[in-house]
Amino acid sequence: MKKSQLIYFTIFLLTVLDILFTCIGLKLDIIEEANPLMDYFLNISMHFTVLFVLLFVGISLVFIYRVKSQVPWLPKVLVALAVVKIWVIVLHIRWITVYLVS
Repeated sequence: MKKSQLIYFTIFLLTVLDILFTCIGLKLDIIEEANPLMDYFLNISMHFTVLFVLLFVGISLVFIYRVKSQVPWLPKVLVALAVVKIWVIVLHIRWITVYLVS
């Protein structure tokens, strides 16, 4: 994998972890989805929502990768997005830890 592709892979991997932890937390009834749109779709079909999110993010990242040379500020935005996603994963780890300890 090229170094320039690493941020895209990282964002996708963080998305997979986010949706996985979210589904686990919802199934165990220890969290609530904070995003009203995601909450709506997760209540309709968790499997469809997971598939849709992963496809949407994957296709979006491929599109962004293809136009990256036309958007000079894109690398900074991708790093900021990765930082936000890492923060979300830290929140997930926090509730997992609280659940396991109690």
